[in-house]
Amino acid sequence: MKIGKYQLILAPEQSFGAIDQLTFYVGTESASVDASGNPQLRGDVTVRSGARVVQTIPIEAASPAPSSKRYFLLKQFKIALLPAGEYELRVAVQDLGTNSEVIETTHFAVH
Repeated sequence: MKIGKYQLILAPEQSFGAIDQLTFYVGTESASVDASGNPQLRGDVTVRSGARVVQTIPIEAASPAPSSKRYFLLKQFKIALLPAGEYELRVAVQDLGTNSEVIETTHFAVH
């Protein structure tokens, strides 16, 4: 899925075993930057089981791609930490310079 400058790419298989790791990549193009050239991005990736938040990972540590205005965050967490069940992965990114926000969600299962 792509909305504006943000894109969420879903894994072809959204069911994982307890030994798997969930890897996600969040990237943006042409993000607002401050006077020092640092991206003005804020957000988080949240894993939920029903209404309960299981894991939250901040996006504030986005890294610049070489020679570009692209910024990215690549993270992993161990599925073994999650009991079997259905989960929601929610990505929220806010560009503080343009005061815009994108929120995307997808679902996955641990078996």
